[in-house]
Amino acid sequence: PYAIFGREFACECGRTHRVAPREVLYAPAAASRAPEFCARAAKGRRAAVVMDLRTRRVAGEAVCDALSRAGWTVQVLVVPDPAPEHSPVCDDLTRDRIAAEMGPVDLAVSVGGGVMTDLVRWVTFERKIPFVSVATAASMNGYASASIAGTVKGVKCLIYAHAPDAVLADPQ
Repeated sequence: PYAIFGREFACECGRTHRVAPREVLYAPAAASRAPEFCARAAKGRRAAVVMDLRTRRVAGEAVCDALSRAGWTVQVLVVPDPAPEHSPVCDDLTRDRIAAEMGPVDLAVSVGGGVMTDLVRWVTFERKIPFVSVATAASMNGYASASIAGTVKGVKCLIYAHAPDAVLADPQ
C-alpha cells in the first residue's frame, strides 16, 4: 500500500517531483528503529533530536538511546514550555532558538506532534539537511507534509519547506 512513497515523477511543469516521505513505519517500538531510518536518510551519523518535555518521556528518550547505541552522535534539544501550563509553539522565535542551539548535524529527528514536526521541518529546510519524524499524536495529520503552519512576527503563515524522509509511529 505504500509503493508510491519515495518515487519520483516527471511532471508536465518540466520538473521532477518526489512523493515524500520515502518511508513510513507504523509498528510497536517504532522509536527503537530510528537508527535504521536515519541511516538511510543521512550521509553522516550526527543527529539532533528535538522534543518537548512531554514527548521526551513518550518517545524522545527511546529515540536518543537507540541512536546512541547504534553509534550516532546525538544532540538533545528539549524545547521548553513558554509559560506554565502552555506547550511550545511553532513561531519564528522558537525556530531561531532551535537553529542557534543546534550544532553541526547531518540529520534531525522531530519527536512529537505538529509543533515539533513543523519546527524541525523549518530548521532542516533552511539548513538543507534531512529529517525523520517520530509521531506521537494520532490527532495530527501533517507528519508527511511539506508545509509548516508557523507564526512569523505574530502572523500565522503557511510556509513551504520539505517533507521528512521517514515517519515513524507506534500504535500505542
